[in-house]
Amino acid sequence: MCGISTWAATSYGRRGGRYWWIRALAPPAGRSPTRFRRRAAGYRPEEVDVVLLTHLHRDHVGWNLRQEGSSCRLSFPRARYTVHQAAWDTFHRPEVQEALSLTYLEQAITPLQRLGGLDLISGDLKITDEVTAMHTPGHTPGHMSVIIASRGHSAVITGDVVVHPAQVADADQSFVYDMDVEAARQTRHRLLERIEAEGMVMAGGHLPEPGFGRLVRAEGGRRWEALQDQREWSALV
Repeated sequence: MCGISTWAATSYGRRGGRYWWIRALAPPAGRSPTRFRRRAAGYRPEEVDVVLLTHLHRDHVGWNLRQEGSSCRLSFPRARYTVHQAAWDTFHRPEVQEALSLTYLEQAITPLQRLGGLDLISGDLKITDEVTAMHTPGHTPGHMSVIIASRGHSAVITGDVVVHPAQVADADQSFVYDMDVEAARQTRHRLLERIEAEGMVMAGGHLPEPGFGRLVRAEGGRRWEALQDQREWSALV
């Protein structure tokens, strides 16, 4: 049986003849990736080359697979599903699976290896000239964020390094699902400092709509301010 996860946010693009699909969050239940924003992106599932999983929590792995009769198939049949080795190893440890009730792994994650679609990486990964996956551990081992540089603009898809605007104002604030609180705190500080220094757009699946914003300074502090003009972020994808 293939699993379906809820939550809705993703990023996609085409650069240099390659299509990429980043799972910041999974498409909502009842909507397959063959329909999810397909018209806006202008691609077919078989044209996607890379599916990057930022990490392996339940709300970030839905629709990796689809059911065909009694068998599972890759939702993007020609894509390489990319996961950090540390994430894969951690989430397949029996004691971790038992402690976190990771029953969805056999439905949404583990079959990727059997179906021949899995690529495990050990560090950063340059997906295209414009898209780079960056190791940002803490929320989980092997957590990945994504740097996008396109048309003179740059952005970061944080994954779950930042899940609430309050963590922009106070990067020491932890998240209940951070597996390594101290590592997550250090990663958050480093990433936010880089985003601010380079003037990058910051995107996150758990952030308020539209999910894209900039870091601004006000009253001696820092805050995340959502982009109101769609042109500011649509240029990136």
